[in-house]
Amino acid sequence: MKEALLLLAVVLNIYWLFRSFELTARLHANFVIDSPAKRNLKILSVAVPVFGFIVTYLIYKKKLKHA
Repeated sequence: MKEALLLLAVVLNIYWLFRSFELTARLHANFVIDSPAKRNLKILSVAVPVFGFIVTYLIYKKKLKHA
């Protein structure tokens, strides 16, 4: 159960990573944001899931070792 929850969290983080890339591209194509903002949003959309992976791992690290 704990491994499944960790896997679900990882899959959701990856899914939202790609969805944020699509949203950033759509906003740039519709002239809502400019190129510097697009670069910043792409960096942010990579950084947030990476930190999500790290936090999820740290939360479940002890629980996974005892499973």
